[in-house]
Amino acid sequence: MAQALRIPFHEFDQRITIVSDSETADGYGGLTAPSETTVATEWAKMEFTSGNEYYQAGRITASGYYTFTLWFNSNITVKMKVALGTRRFGIQKINNIGMHNEYMQLLTEEIV
Repeated sequence: MAQALRIPFHEFDQRITIVSDSETADGYGGLTAPSETTVATEWAKMEFTSGNEYYQAGRITASGYYTFTLWFNSNITVKMKVALGTRRFGIQKINNIGMHNEYMQLLTEEIV
């Protein structure tokens, strides 16, 4: 049997919130502006993966990609976002590290 991966506790140094956008009926046949609903609050390890700058619509635009490693939580989906203070990161992909349901990685893009 393969040995499970162990990540030192001190590496989980960022307190993140997993949020989901939700809309409600406004009573007039439409929907209200999306609001964030907290799904989970977790300790995570945050790593900068890559970034780039490019010229778009007459201005320079930047994007950053980050990986968040945290304890496994089956409630988290790619339709959710990671909130870290005022920063938001769209979840692009979720990896179950080692397939042991112990840790997971969220591959994200920062929403600017």
